[in-house]
Amino acid sequence: MAAMVPDLQNLQHGRGRIWCLDCPHTTQRNKLVDNFGDPVSFDQPQLLCGKCHGDKLRDWRDGIHGKRIGEWATTGKKRWFTCTECHNPHNVQDGNRNRGFIQLAPESPPQLPKGMKNAKHELVHGIAH
Repeated sequence: MAAMVPDLQNLQHGRGRIWCLDCPHTTQRNKLVDNFGDPVSFDQPQLLCGKCHGDKLRDWRDGIHGKRIGEWATTGKKRWFTCTECHNPHNVQDGNRNRGFIQLAPESPPQLPKGMKNAKHELVHGIAH
């Protein structure tokens, strides 16, 4: 754990009210724990994070918070990014003014197609006014 969290002795998630063994399940350490004490897959960290950050969980479910990609038609393929794909819970107090989650570096923008020098065409509205 010390290799993953260099400043482990000063972990400040929850302003000192949460420590390393509060997130994993008590008997199944390869799983997280939900609000009811049941094991949760590491692929569903929102069920753990939402225990304390219910407003963010609600906003994430409603599409206000977080990143979503894919086709949004009823039959389209969708992808919702989970909490730990954008936030590292181990350095939570390193954000702005030492008060919140530091965000992970965003992905670089996609490359333009060959022969296209810029994306200024994106600024032009398709419908004449």
